[in-house]
Amino acid sequence: MKKTYLVSGTVFFALCSYLIGGIIVGNFLGDIKLTDVWGYALYSVAGAAILSFILFLIVEKLVWKNDERFSTNLNFSNKFSIAIVSIAFVAGSYVNYSRVTNMQSAIAAEQARWNAMTPEQQQAEVDERVAKQKAKELETQLAERQKKNADWRFKVAYVFMSELKKSMRDPSSFEVEEAWANERGSIVCVQYRAKNGFGGYNREIAVLNGDKISKSANTWNKNCTKNMYDVTGAKYAL
Repeated sequence: MKKTYLVSGTVFFALCSYLIGGIIVGNFLGDIKLTDVWGYALYSVAGAAILSFILFLIVEKLVWKNDERFSTNLNFSNKFSIAIVSIAFVAGSYVNYSRVTNMQSAIAAEQARWNAMTPEQQQAEVDERVAKQKAKELETQLAERQKKNADWRFKVAYVFMSELKKSMRDPSSFEVEEAWANERGSIVCVQYRAKNGFGGYNREIAVLNGDKISKSANTWNKNCTKNMYDVTGAKYAL
């Protein structure tokens, strides 16, 4: 149990030390400021971790100093724990130092590139960035509109199929073979099969155009042969 305590405690404080090293280096390089709420919280955690580690070492000395089976390895375990935590501190410092310096180098390089450009070139780049941002916003709006239209097409197709099914002589025999709708869902075309009065199956078509329903082939050919979206999947909600 004591060995488990030492190992788990050392691992925990090594992680804390890694974090502390990164925080301190970040503060020196201006990436993390103690005056910031985030920086203050990190420093509070770091301080608590340091105090806990000190308590961790004191507990070893005071509680287990008279344990013959453990005391022979106590000094070594303390030194080992301190070494691991110190290495973690150095590693955290180096990793955060590399991250921040690379970021600062990239910012400096970008600033130098910008300063080397003529005012016309700078304006052209700004215009290009604005155009890209607007294009991205329009693309997002278009995607949202397309999703809304797709949801509406599905709902209209489902309602139309439900009404057709209810109107059948034998609703349980109603089977949609294919269904199509225009972009806004104002026109829905359904081809289906259902039992007739003689027990056989007929293949029929039906077109919903606004609030009017037609089973005419002419209406189908006029409205259902181009610029349509497949809504056959709505039949699985019946």
